[in-house]
Amino acid sequence: MPARRFRLRPDAPLRRTALSAALCAAGALGLALAAAPAHAAGGADPLWPCIQPKVPTLAAGQMWAGPTIEGINWHDDPKVAELVPILAARRTPMDEADSLINAFAADAGSGADKNKRLTMLFAGVFDEINTQRSRILAGIERYSKHQVDLSKRIKEESLELSRAKKAEKKAAAGKTDASAPDAKAATAPNSATPSGAAAGGTGQSGTNQNTAGQGGNGQAGSTAELEKEVLWDTRIYDARHQAVSAVCESPVILEQRVFALARAIQNVMD
Repeated sequence: MPARRFRLRPDAPLRRTALSAALCAAGALGLALAAAPAHAAGGADPLWPCIQPKVPTLAAGQMWAGPTIEGINWHDDPKVAELVPILAARRTPMDEADSLINAFAADAGSGADKNKRLTMLFAGVFDEINTQRSRILAGIERYSKHQVDLSKRIKEESLELSRAKKAEKKAAAGKTDASAPDAKAATAPNSATPSGAAAGGTGQSGTNQNTAGQGGNGQAGSTAELEKEVLWDTRIYDARHQAVSAVCESPVILEQRVFALARAIQNVMD
């Protein structure tokens, strides 16, 4: 009888590679989680994923050399209140913003009155951008919190998968050991074993093998489901992790914008 050839499924190497990558990622996530308290102890926010330092609020004095904006209610001027959201919006190009500021300055009068209205304009722009930036910072921290929770889940799933694989191997080894006596009994001389006992033994062996086979299939199904969960969650984590850089750029873009607007407004003051 020709020897049987066992062929791997076409996707078997891919699945093993992906699973290995997922388990490695889970290990890396575990190290990251272990390191998080150390960062927190050093004064850093463990939920802040950006390489840029976290600055909760901007200070007007860092970008504005004009009159103080403390206590200014910029909503009192209808034209200022109308222009502020347009200037603060990132979709408004800076060239267009410069033109709008110049047009506003031309209609703002001259001297102290002009400077007062331009100061109100900057106060509004600064307040609006600071508010937008605070919302983005809160969103980044929520984003990071989801990543931390997901990394913990991947770690737990990986440990559960490892335990399931060990149990599967143990069950397979037990099945092999249980079938060994039956194989010896089947090859023994007929005279040594009564036909009834042999038949009974064969029936019991078949029952044991069926039970073991059912248990093995159940464990294999459970292991396959766990593999899918680990792979899927790891892919989600990686995709989000790759998007962190773009997310972290948003506060920087707003800072650059408010600096540019402050300079443009100061340039048209008397």
